[in-house]
Amino acid sequence: MQKRKVRAAIVGAGDIATGIGTKKYAMTHIESYRSLSDRVEFVGFAEISKEQRQLVKDRFPYYKYYESLHALLDSEHIDIISICTPDHCHEELVLEALDANISGLWCEKPLSITLKGTREIFQKSRSGGTPIQVNYFRRFIPEIIDIKEKIESKTYGDIKLINGFYSDTYIHNGAHLIDLIQFFAGAVKLKNVSTLGDVNDDGSVVIFGTINGDCLCTIQPFSRKYYNIFELDIFCESARVRICENGRRIVIYLVKNDTEFLPLKILNPEPRTILCNWKSAFTNALSNLLDVVDGKENETLSKPEYSMTTIEFIESIRRIISC
Repeated sequence: MQKRKVRAAIVGAGDIATGIGTKKYAMTHIESYRSLSDRVEFVGFAEISKEQRQLVKDRFPYYKYYESLHALLDSEHIDIISICTPDHCHEELVLEALDANISGLWCEKPLSITLKGTREIFQKSRSGGTPIQVNYFRRFIPEIIDIKEKIESKTYGDIKLINGFYSDTYIHNGAHLIDLIQFFAGAVKLKNVSTLGDVNDDGSVVIFGTINGDCLCTIQPFSRKYYNIFELDIFCESARVRICENGRRIVIYLVKNDTEFLPLKILNPEPRTILCNWKSAFTNALSNLLDVVDGKENETLSKPEYSMTTIEFIESIRRIISC
């Protein structure tokens, strides 16, 4: 007997959901659902803007359209919901979706803009047994997962130093970097911050922290008016690992003997470069969530606990800034 496909819908039909908007994204939620159509029956969208609903309907006329999540849930049986609205709307919509006893939730980061809201979502998800996948998409790039496994197995020895670079805003953009650092190295303990300009709501902050007690971690901003940057530089005992180009490329410099200045060692000037299959990230995230819903996997790769660790770190930055 053929198993029933899960039924899915998206809340918020803008750029990251559909690719229809002011920004261009190489990956969207709708294309991931469409690429996994053998496992998912995509039903439609909930979108508050009448104009945006019509734009998306013109592109995808065969789906259903509703003006709110409430209207969608009132009319359709939905198993999996994507939350693709602006950040400040996430908490309310996630809690509403969890109250509907859905089978799984795929949410753009953050789950909530507050630590209190993130904790509430985490508790409700855990008590109700609803798996959540938070879309910190670099966690789903196969080559980055492979590097994480090598670092955890001490292939390159212990981590000794981490430097990260992000563009402009430490909450909206830097959160991705904070999450990725913790993906590789575990929780970061904040030591100090240095602000650059007005950061009342968000902005450019130089962050100093430690990992495992004595491993220095610095996170630095760079203005997007020059160019966009997202880069992570991990210095291990026997290699330097650079996550470059927004997660599209990994460069590994292995340690070698310096034949000119014995007995010193240097990084090999001819590194190994790995091109990442980064465009598969969204579909990998959805596939993992479906595996959890189907009972093939125990937990999502980007579960709410990790988001809570990231928002706790951001809250600690806020406390220092406000002093």
